[in-house]
Amino acid sequence: VAIMAERLAARLDPHSRYALLINNLGSVPPLEMSLIANAVLSSSLEKAVALTIGPGHLMTALNMNGFSLSLIRLDAEREKALLAPVGPHAWLPAKPVRAPVVVAMARPAAGA
Repeated sequence: VAIMAERLAARLDPHSRYALLINNLGSVPPLEMSLIANAVLSSSLEKAVALTIGPGHLMTALNMNGFSLSLIRLDAEREKALLAPVGPHAWLPAKPVRAPVVVAMARPAAGA
């Protein structure tokens, strides 16, 4: 992921915003796809990515154990289109990238 993110980041326009498509090529387990998504969004691409699509099975290759990352340069029209509701349930909706919210756990009662 680090190598892919570095190579993609080197080609970005620093003044543009992007949508990131995280594609499962077929047989990567959901937990691993979540780790890949977290690694990409914590990489040098972090500041450029405004929307994510996936991770999901958007284009597969006969249950190949791999993934792909694609960047789409956003303008107002593309962003509106990516955020619009769609009919096909297989197409995952784009989601804005937000920092995670950390919720403090309540302390257990004494003697519990």
